[in-house]
Amino acid sequence: MRGEVDSGRRERLVIVLLLSRVAAVFSSGRTGRTVLLPPAWIWGLLLVVAGGSADLVAEDAPVADLARRLASKQEAERREALVELRNKPDLAKQLFPELIRRFRDPVPELRVLAADVVASTGEAGRKWLPHFIWKFYDTDVTKENKPVWYLVAEIVGRRMGKDVLDDMIGLLDEKKIAECRGACVAIHEIGEDAKPAVSALIRLLDTRTVGVELEVLYALRGIGPAAEEAVPALVRALDAENMHTRYWAAQALAAIGEKAAPATPDLIRKLETGLASVRRHSATALGKIGPKIGKPGVEALIKALDDFAFIVREDSLDALARLGPAASQAAPVLKKKLVEGKLDPVGRALYAYWRVSGDLEFVQPRFLARFEEENAAIEAIPQLARMGKAAEFAVPALVQATRSDDAVIRLLAVEALEEVGVWNDEVAAAIHERLTRETDIDTRRAAGQVHKRLRPATKQRE
Repeated sequence: MRGEVDSGRRERLVIVLLLSRVAAVFSSGRTGRTVLLPPAWIWGLLLVVAGGSADLVAEDAPVADLARRLASKQEAERREALVELRNKPDLAKQLFPELIRRFRDPVPELRVLAADVVASTGEAGRKWLPHFIWKFYDTDVTKENKPVWYLVAEIVGRRMGKDVLDDMIGLLDEKKIAECRGACVAIHEIGEDAKPAVSALIRLLDTRTVGVELEVLYALRGIGPAAEEAVPALVRALDAENMHTRYWAAQALAAIGEKAAPATPDLIRKLETGLASVRRHSATALGKIGPKIGKPGVEALIKALDDFAFIVREDSLDALARLGPAASQAAPVLKKKLVEGKLDPVGRALYAYWRVSGDLEFVQPRFLARFEEENAAIEAIPQLARMGKAAEFAVPALVQATRSDDAVIRLLAVEALEEVGVWNDEVAAAIHERLTRETDIDTRRAAGQVHKRLRPATKQRE
Protein backbone atom coordinates (compact mmCIF):
# COMPACT_ATOMS: atom_id res chain seq x y z
CA MET A 1 0.00 0.00 0.00
CA ARG A 2 2.78 2.38 0.96
CA GLY A 3 4.55 1.62 -2.33
CA GLU A 4 1.38 2.45 -4.32
CA VAL A 5 1.00 5.77 -2.51
CA ASP A 6 4.65 6.68 -3.05
CA SER A 7 4.35 5.77 -6.72
CA GLY A 8 1.30 7.98 -7.19
CA ARG A 9 2.97 10.91 -5.50
CA ARG A 10 6.04 10.51 -7.68
CA GLU A 11 3.85 10.49 -10.79
CA ARG A 12 2.15 13.71 -9.72
CA LEU A 13 5.50 15.35 -9.17
CA VAL A 14 6.63 14.32 -12.67
CA ILE A 15 3.43 15.76 -14.16
CA VAL A 16 4.01 19.02 -12.32
CA LEU A 17 7.51 19.26 -13.72
CA LEU A 18 6.35 18.51 -17.27
CA LEU A 19 3.55 21.05 -17.11
CA SER A 20 6.01 23.58 -15.74
CA ARG A 21 8.15 23.03 -18.83
CA VAL A 22 5.11 23.55 -21.07
CA ALA A 23 4.22 26.71 -19.22
CA ALA A 24 7.77 27.93 -19.67
CA VAL A 25 7.29 27.88 -23.44
CA PHE A 26 4.82 30.70 -23.02
CA SER A 27 7.44 32.84 -21.38
CA SER A 28 6.92 36.53 -20.70
CA GLY A 29 9.31 39.05 -22.22
CA ARG A 30 10.68 42.33 -20.99
CA THR A 31 9.73 45.73 -22.24
CA GLY A 32 9.75 45.84 -25.99
CA ARG A 33 9.19 42.10 -26.44
CA THR A 34 6.05 40.15 -27.11
CA VAL A 35 4.49 38.70 -24.00
CA LEU A 36 2.86 35.29 -24.33
CA LEU A 37 0.92 33.90 -21.43
CA PRO A 38 0.13 30.19 -21.06
CA PRO A 39 -3.48 29.18 -21.60
CA ALA A 40 -5.63 29.19 -18.52
CA TRP A 41 -6.09 25.41 -18.66
CA ILE A 42 -2.35 24.85 -18.13
CA TRP A 43 -2.32 27.00 -15.00
CA GLY A 44 -5.45 25.30 -13.72
CA LEU A 45 -4.01 21.84 -14.24
CA LEU A 46 -0.78 22.88 -12.54
CA LEU A 47 -2.68 24.09 -9.49
CA VAL A 48 -4.74 20.90 -9.24
CA VAL A 49 -1.77 18.53 -9.58
CA ALA A 50 0.56 20.64 -7.46
CA GLY A 51 -1.89 20.47 -4.60
CA GLY A 52 -1.30 16.75 -4.37
CA SER A 53 2.47 16.96 -4.72
CA ALA A 54 3.29 19.73 -2.26
CA ASP A 55 3.51 17.25 0.58
CA LEU A 56 5.97 15.15 -1.46
CA VAL A 57 8.25 18.10 -2.02
CA ALA A 58 8.05 19.01 1.68
CA GLU A 59 8.89 15.47 2.80
CA ASP A 60 11.75 15.00 0.33
CA ALA A 61 13.40 18.28 1.29
CA PRO A 62 15.03 16.97 4.52
CA VAL A 63 16.39 13.91 2.68
CA ALA A 64 17.89 16.06 -0.06
CA ASP A 65 19.40 18.41 2.49
CA LEU A 66 20.91 15.54 4.47
CA ALA A 67 22.32 14.00 1.29
CA ARG A 68 23.93 17.33 0.43
CA ARG A 69 25.44 17.65 3.91
CA LEU A 70 26.73 14.07 3.88
CA ALA A 71 28.62 14.88 0.68
CA SER A 72 29.91 18.22 1.97
CA LYS A 73 33.61 18.96 1.98
CA GLN A 74 33.17 20.42 5.47
CA GLU A 75 33.80 17.87 8.22
CA ALA A 76 31.45 19.68 10.60
CA GLU A 77 28.54 19.42 8.15
CA ARG A 78 29.09 15.71 7.56
CA ARG A 79 29.34 15.08 11.28
CA GLU A 80 26.14 17.01 12.05
CA ALA A 81 24.26 15.12 9.35
CA LEU A 82 25.41 11.75 10.70
CA VAL A 83 24.52 12.66 14.29
CA GLU A 84 21.07 13.75 13.14
CA LEU A 85 20.52 10.55 11.19
CA ARG A 86 21.51 8.36 14.13
CA ASN A 87 18.25 9.41 15.78
CA LYS A 88 16.20 9.22 12.57
CA PRO A 89 16.44 5.65 11.22
CA ASP A 90 13.56 6.13 8.76
CA LEU A 91 15.44 8.95 7.05
CA ALA A 92 18.69 6.96 7.22
CA LYS A 93 17.09 4.11 5.28
CA GLN A 94 16.55 6.50 2.36
CA LEU A 95 20.23 7.45 2.34
CA PHE A 96 22.02 4.10 2.48
CA PRO A 97 24.23 4.73 -0.61
CA GLU A 98 25.36 8.09 0.78
CA LEU A 99 25.98 6.55 4.22
CA ILE A 100 28.01 3.67 2.79
CA ARG A 101 30.18 6.22 1.00
CA ARG A 102 30.90 7.72 4.41
CA PHE A 103 32.48 4.37 5.36
CA ARG A 104 35.41 5.77 3.38
CA ASP A 105 35.32 9.21 4.99
CA PRO A 106 38.80 10.72 5.46
CA VAL A 107 37.97 11.24 9.15
CA PRO A 108 38.11 7.93 11.12
CA GLU A 109 35.48 9.04 13.65
CA LEU A 110 33.00 9.72 10.85
CA ARG A 111 33.51 6.25 9.38
CA VAL A 112 32.58 4.81 12.75
CA LEU A 113 29.63 7.16 13.08
CA ALA A 114 28.37 6.20 9.62
CA ALA A 115 28.56 2.52 10.59
CA ASP A 116 26.56 3.24 13.74
CA VAL A 117 23.89 5.07 11.73
CA VAL A 118 23.47 2.20 9.27
CA ALA A 119 23.41 -0.40 12.06
CA SER A 120 20.76 1.60 13.95
CA THR A 121 18.25 0.98 11.13
CA GLY A 122 17.75 -2.63 12.22
CA GLU A 123 17.02 -5.35 9.68
CA ALA A 124 17.47 -2.94 6.77
CA GLY A 125 20.96 -2.08 7.96
CA ARG A 126 21.97 -5.72 8.36
CA LYS A 127 21.76 -6.12 4.59
CA TRP A 128 24.91 -4.00 4.39
CA LEU A 129 26.89 -6.35 6.66
CA PRO A 130 29.62 -7.02 4.01
CA HIS A 131 30.57 -3.34 4.19
CA PHE A 132 30.95 -3.62 7.97
CA ILE A 133 33.16 -6.68 7.59
CA TRP A 134 35.26 -4.76 5.09
CA LYS A 135 35.89 -2.18 7.83
CA PHE A 136 37.45 -4.94 9.99
CA TYR A 137 40.55 -4.27 7.87
CA ASP A 138 40.58 -0.55 8.77
CA THR A 139 43.52 -0.01 11.15
CA ASP A 140 43.28 3.79 11.34
CA VAL A 141 42.74 5.14 14.84
CA THR A 142 40.42 7.81 16.21
CA LYS A 143 41.48 10.75 18.34
CA GLU A 144 40.84 8.52 21.38
CA ASN A 145 43.45 6.14 19.92
CA LYS A 146 40.93 3.39 19.24
CA PRO A 147 41.14 1.46 15.94
CA VAL A 148 38.28 1.87 13.51
CA TRP A 149 38.00 -1.90 13.02
CA TYR A 150 37.51 -2.44 16.75
CA LEU A 151 34.81 0.23 17.10
CA VAL A 152 32.94 -1.00 14.02
CA ALA A 153 33.09 -4.58 15.32
CA GLU A 154 31.62 -3.39 18.62
CA ILE A 155 28.78 -1.76 16.69
CA VAL A 156 28.11 -4.98 14.78
CA GLY A 157 27.82 -6.97 17.99
CA ARG A 158 25.95 -4.37 20.01
CA ARG A 159 23.51 -3.19 17.33
CA MET A 160 22.97 -6.28 15.20
CA GLY A 161 23.37 -8.86 17.95
CA LYS A 162 22.57 -12.53 17.56
CA ASP A 163 20.99 -11.92 14.14
CA VAL A 164 24.51 -11.84 12.67
CA LEU A 165 26.02 -14.52 14.93
CA ASP A 166 26.18 -17.16 12.18
CA ASP A 167 27.99 -14.66 9.97
CA MET A 168 30.50 -13.93 12.74
CA ILE A 169 31.11 -17.63 13.43
CA GLY A 170 31.79 -18.05 9.72
CA LEU A 171 34.60 -15.49 10.02
CA LEU A 172 36.45 -17.39 12.76
CA ASP A 173 39.25 -18.45 10.46
CA GLU A 174 42.83 -17.96 11.66
CA LYS A 175 43.95 -17.51 8.05
CA LYS A 176 42.00 -14.25 7.81
CA ILE A 177 43.20 -12.43 10.89
CA ALA A 178 41.45 -9.10 10.34
CA GLU A 179 38.02 -10.65 9.83
CA CYS A 180 38.59 -13.15 12.63
CA ARG A 181 39.53 -10.60 15.28
CA GLY A 182 36.65 -8.33 14.25
CA ALA A 183 34.23 -11.24 14.61
CA CYS A 184 35.63 -11.98 18.09
CA VAL A 185 34.98 -8.42 19.24
CA ALA A 186 31.44 -8.58 17.85
CA ILE A 187 30.86 -11.91 19.63
CA HIS A 188 32.04 -10.36 22.90
CA GLU A 189 29.35 -7.68 22.50
CA ILE A 190 26.66 -10.23 21.66
CA GLY A 191 27.33 -11.84 25.05
CA GLU A 192 25.67 -14.97 26.35
CA ASP A 193 23.54 -15.30 23.21
CA ALA A 194 26.79 -16.13 21.41
CA LYS A 195 27.07 -19.52 23.13
CA PRO A 196 26.87 -21.36 19.75
CA ALA A 197 30.25 -19.77 18.91
CA VAL A 198 32.08 -21.37 21.86
CA SER A 199 33.20 -24.57 20.11
CA ALA A 200 34.66 -22.60 17.18
CA LEU A 201 36.41 -20.25 19.62
CA ILE A 202 37.94 -23.21 21.49
CA ARG A 203 39.33 -24.63 18.26
CA LEU A 204 40.74 -21.24 17.38
CA LEU A 205 42.25 -20.73 20.84
CA ASP A 206 44.12 -24.01 20.66
CA THR A 207 45.82 -22.93 17.42
CA ARG A 208 47.62 -20.17 19.42
CA THR A 209 47.48 -17.96 16.33
CA VAL A 210 49.32 -14.70 16.88
CA GLY A 211 47.04 -11.76 16.16
CA VAL A 212 43.76 -13.38 17.17
CA GLU A 213 44.55 -15.32 20.36
CA LEU A 214 43.75 -12.43 22.70
CA GLU A 215 40.60 -11.52 20.79
CA VAL A 216 39.38 -15.12 21.16
CA LEU A 217 39.84 -14.86 24.91
CA TYR A 218 38.04 -11.52 24.83
CA ALA A 219 35.11 -13.15 23.02
CA LEU A 220 34.90 -15.94 25.60
CA ARG A 221 34.98 -13.37 28.38
CA GLY A 222 32.02 -11.59 26.82
CA ILE A 223 30.00 -14.82 26.59
CA GLY A 224 30.56 -15.35 30.31
CA PRO A 225 29.02 -18.33 32.15
CA ALA A 226 27.57 -19.65 28.89
CA ALA A 227 31.19 -20.39 27.83
CA GLU A 228 31.54 -23.13 30.47
CA GLU A 229 32.57 -25.58 27.74
CA ALA A 230 35.78 -23.57 27.24
CA VAL A 231 37.12 -24.06 30.79
CA PRO A 232 39.58 -26.88 29.89
CA ALA A 233 40.95 -24.85 26.96
CA LEU A 234 41.30 -21.80 29.21
CA VAL A 235 43.20 -23.85 31.77
CA ARG A 236 45.61 -24.87 29.03
CA ALA A 237 45.96 -21.21 28.08
CA LEU A 238 47.05 -20.38 31.65
CA ASP A 239 50.37 -21.99 30.73
CA ALA A 240 50.73 -20.35 27.32
CA GLU A 241 54.10 -18.91 26.37
CA ASN A 242 52.61 -15.46 25.83
CA MET A 243 52.25 -13.58 29.14
CA HIS A 244 49.19 -11.69 27.88
CA THR A 245 47.49 -14.93 26.92
CA ARG A 246 47.95 -16.23 30.46
CA TYR A 247 46.31 -13.34 32.24
CA TRP A 248 43.57 -12.93 29.62
CA ALA A 249 42.77 -16.61 30.16
CA ALA A 250 42.44 -15.90 33.89
CA GLN A 251 40.12 -12.99 33.08
CA ALA A 252 37.95 -15.26 30.93
CA LEU A 253 37.73 -17.81 33.76
CA ALA A 254 36.70 -14.99 36.10
CA ALA A 255 33.91 -14.02 33.68
CA ILE A 256 32.64 -17.61 33.59
CA GLY A 257 32.46 -17.48 37.38
CA GLU A 258 31.09 -20.35 39.43
CA LYS A 259 31.05 -22.69 36.43
CA ALA A 260 34.84 -22.34 36.20
CA ALA A 261 35.28 -24.18 39.51
CA PRO A 262 37.22 -27.07 37.86
CA ALA A 263 39.98 -24.53 37.16
CA THR A 264 40.50 -23.80 40.88
CA PRO A 265 43.70 -25.87 41.36
CA ASP A 266 45.33 -24.27 38.33
CA LEU A 267 44.32 -20.77 39.44
CA ILE A 268 45.79 -21.43 42.87
CA ARG A 269 49.00 -22.56 41.21
CA LYS A 270 49.13 -19.39 39.12
CA LEU A 271 48.37 -17.21 42.13
CA GLU A 272 51.40 -18.65 43.87
CA THR A 273 53.89 -18.79 41.01
CA GLY A 274 52.85 -16.65 38.05
CA LEU A 275 53.81 -13.14 37.01
CA ALA A 276 52.18 -10.31 38.98
CA SER A 277 49.62 -9.63 36.24
CA VAL A 278 48.70 -13.32 36.12
CA ARG A 279 48.61 -13.60 39.93
CA ARG A 280 46.22 -10.69 40.31
CA HIS A 281 43.75 -12.00 37.72
CA SER A 282 43.97 -15.48 39.21
CA ALA A 283 42.97 -13.99 42.56
CA THR A 284 40.03 -12.23 40.92
CA ALA A 285 38.94 -15.45 39.21
CA LEU A 286 39.01 -17.35 42.51
CA GLY A 287 36.80 -14.70 44.08
CA LYS A 288 34.30 -14.84 41.24
CA ILE A 289 34.13 -18.62 41.27
CA GLY A 290 32.88 -18.23 44.81
CA PRO A 291 32.55 -20.72 47.69
CA LYS A 292 33.32 -23.65 45.39
CA ILE A 293 37.03 -22.81 45.63
CA GLY A 294 36.86 -24.32 49.13
CA LYS A 295 39.44 -23.92 51.90
CA PRO A 296 42.44 -24.38 49.57
CA GLY A 297 41.31 -21.41 47.50
CA VAL A 298 40.74 -19.21 50.55
CA GLU A 299 44.11 -20.21 52.00
CA ALA A 300 45.80 -19.23 48.73
CA LEU A 301 44.12 -15.82 48.89
CA ILE A 302 45.19 -15.35 52.51
CA LYS A 303 48.76 -16.19 51.56
CA ALA A 304 48.58 -13.65 48.73
CA LEU A 305 47.98 -10.88 51.28
CA ASP A 306 51.76 -10.94 51.81
CA ASP A 307 52.54 -10.69 48.09
CA PHE A 308 55.18 -8.08 47.29
CA ALA A 309 53.02 -6.69 44.46
CA PHE A 310 50.43 -4.15 45.59
CA ILE A 311 47.98 -5.07 42.81
CA VAL A 312 48.01 -8.72 43.90
CA ARG A 313 47.30 -7.80 47.53
CA GLU A 314 44.53 -5.45 46.42
CA ASP A 315 42.81 -8.02 44.18
CA SER A 316 43.18 -10.74 46.82
CA LEU A 317 41.38 -8.50 49.33
CA ASP A 318 38.61 -7.93 46.78
CA ALA A 319 38.34 -11.68 46.21
CA LEU A 320 37.98 -12.36 49.92
CA ALA A 321 35.38 -9.59 50.19
CA ARG A 322 33.42 -11.13 47.33
CA LEU A 323 33.49 -14.51 49.07
CA GLY A 324 32.09 -12.93 52.24
CA PRO A 325 31.22 -15.38 55.05
CA ALA A 326 32.48 -18.27 52.87
CA ALA A 327 35.97 -16.90 53.60
CA SER A 328 35.44 -16.56 57.36
CA GLN A 329 38.69 -18.41 58.00
CA ALA A 330 40.45 -15.26 56.76
CA ALA A 331 38.88 -13.03 59.45
CA PRO A 332 41.49 -13.61 62.22
CA VAL A 333 44.37 -13.03 59.79
CA LEU A 334 42.84 -9.84 58.42
CA LYS A 335 42.09 -8.48 61.90
CA LYS A 336 45.59 -9.22 63.18
CA LYS A 337 47.24 -7.55 60.18
CA LEU A 338 44.99 -4.50 60.51
CA VAL A 339 45.79 -4.11 64.21
CA GLU A 340 49.51 -4.42 63.49
CA GLY A 341 49.31 -2.02 60.55
CA LYS A 342 50.71 -4.63 58.18
CA LEU A 343 47.98 -4.62 55.59
CA ASP A 344 47.28 -2.17 52.81
CA PRO A 345 45.33 -0.64 51.24
CA VAL A 346 43.69 -0.16 54.63
CA GLY A 347 40.22 0.91 53.45
CA ARG A 348 39.93 -2.10 51.17
CA ALA A 349 41.22 -4.38 53.95
CA LEU A 350 38.62 -2.99 56.39
CA TYR A 351 35.87 -3.64 53.88
CA ALA A 352 37.12 -7.20 53.25
CA TYR A 353 37.29 -7.89 56.99
CA TRP A 354 33.74 -6.58 57.50
CA ARG A 355 32.48 -8.74 54.62
CA VAL A 356 34.00 -11.98 55.94
CA SER A 357 33.31 -11.34 59.64
CA GLY A 358 30.37 -8.94 59.91
CA ASP A 359 32.30 -7.14 62.69
CA LEU A 360 31.06 -3.56 62.23
CA GLU A 361 32.25 -2.45 65.68
CA PHE A 362 35.88 -3.10 64.75
CA VAL A 363 35.85 -1.27 61.41
CA GLN A 364 33.86 1.84 62.43
CA PRO A 365 36.56 3.81 64.27
CA ARG A 366 39.24 2.74 61.83
CA PHE A 367 37.23 3.94 58.85
CA LEU A 368 36.55 7.28 60.53
CA ALA A 369 40.26 7.71 61.26
CA ARG A 370 40.95 7.54 57.52
CA PHE A 371 39.28 10.94 57.04
CA GLU A 372 42.15 12.66 58.86
CA GLU A 373 44.48 12.46 55.86
CA GLU A 374 43.55 13.23 52.25
CA ASN A 375 45.09 10.23 50.49
CA ALA A 376 43.72 7.88 53.14
CA ALA A 377 40.26 9.40 52.72
CA ILE A 378 40.40 9.03 48.93
CA GLU A 379 41.15 5.33 49.34
CA ALA A 380 38.62 4.66 52.13
CA ILE A 381 35.52 6.55 50.98
CA PRO A 382 34.75 4.25 48.00
CA GLN A 383 34.88 1.28 50.39
CA LEU A 384 32.28 2.94 52.60
CA ALA A 385 30.14 3.38 49.50
CA ARG A 386 30.42 -0.38 48.88
CA MET A 387 29.08 -1.01 52.38
CA GLY A 388 25.85 0.77 51.55
CA LYS A 389 23.39 1.22 54.42
CA ALA A 390 25.84 -0.41 56.86
CA ALA A 391 28.08 2.69 56.54
CA GLU A 392 25.44 4.97 58.08
CA PHE A 393 27.86 5.58 60.96
CA ALA A 394 30.09 7.51 58.53
CA VAL A 395 27.43 9.96 57.31
CA PRO A 396 28.63 12.92 59.47
CA ALA A 397 32.20 12.41 58.24
CA LEU A 398 31.00 12.13 54.64
CA VAL A 399 28.96 15.33 55.02
CA GLN A 400 32.06 17.11 56.25
CA ALA A 401 34.08 15.65 53.38
CA THR A 402 31.69 17.23 50.85
CA ARG A 403 33.19 20.56 51.97
CA SER A 404 36.82 19.47 51.51
CA ASP A 405 39.23 21.65 49.57
CA ASP A 406 40.08 18.57 47.50
CA ALA A 407 37.69 18.17 44.54
CA VAL A 408 38.24 14.40 44.39
CA ILE A 409 37.24 13.98 48.04
CA ARG A 410 34.12 16.11 47.52
CA LEU A 411 33.05 13.99 44.56
CA LEU A 412 33.71 10.68 46.33
CA ALA A 413 31.86 11.84 49.43
CA VAL A 414 28.78 12.87 47.46
CA GLU A 415 28.77 9.54 45.58
CA ALA A 416 29.15 7.64 48.87
CA LEU A 417 26.20 9.47 50.41
CA GLU A 418 24.06 8.26 47.54
CA GLU A 419 25.09 4.64 48.16
CA VAL A 420 24.62 4.85 51.93
CA GLY A 421 21.13 6.18 51.26
CA VAL A 422 20.56 8.41 54.30
CA TRP A 423 18.67 11.68 53.85
CA ASN A 424 18.53 14.05 56.82
CA ASP A 425 18.91 17.78 57.42
CA GLU A 426 22.71 17.61 57.42
CA VAL A 427 22.84 15.63 54.18
CA ALA A 428 20.25 17.93 52.58
CA ALA A 429 22.29 21.02 53.49
CA ALA A 430 25.51 19.48 52.17
CA ILE A 431 23.90 18.47 48.88
CA HIS A 432 22.30 21.91 48.51
CA GLU A 433 25.74 23.49 48.93
CA ARG A 434 27.20 21.29 46.21
CA LEU A 435 24.31 22.12 43.88
CA THR A 436 24.62 25.86 44.37
CA ARG A 437 28.32 26.46 45.05
CA GLU A 438 30.23 23.58 43.50
CA THR A 439 32.67 24.51 40.72
CA ASP A 440 33.43 20.93 39.65
CA ILE A 441 30.84 19.78 37.12
CA ASP A 442 31.13 16.07 38.03
CA THR A 443 30.51 16.77 41.71
CA ARG A 444 27.58 19.04 40.90
CA ARG A 445 26.09 16.34 38.66
CA ALA A 446 26.55 13.72 41.39
CA ALA A 447 24.85 16.01 43.91
CA GLY A 448 21.92 16.37 41.56
CA GLN A 449 21.67 12.59 41.35
CA VAL A 450 21.67 12.27 45.14
CA HIS A 451 18.96 14.92 45.43
CA LYS A 452 16.85 13.21 42.78
CA ARG A 453 17.26 9.71 44.18
CA LEU A 454 17.09 10.20 47.95
CA ARG A 455 14.93 13.23 48.68
CA PRO A 456 11.81 12.14 46.74
CA ALA A 457 12.15 8.63 48.17
CA THR A 458 12.13 10.05 51.70
CA LYS A 459 9.08 12.18 51.00
CA GLN A 460 7.29 9.17 49.56
CA ARG A 461 7.96 7.13 52.73
CA GLU A 462 6.61 9.98 54.83
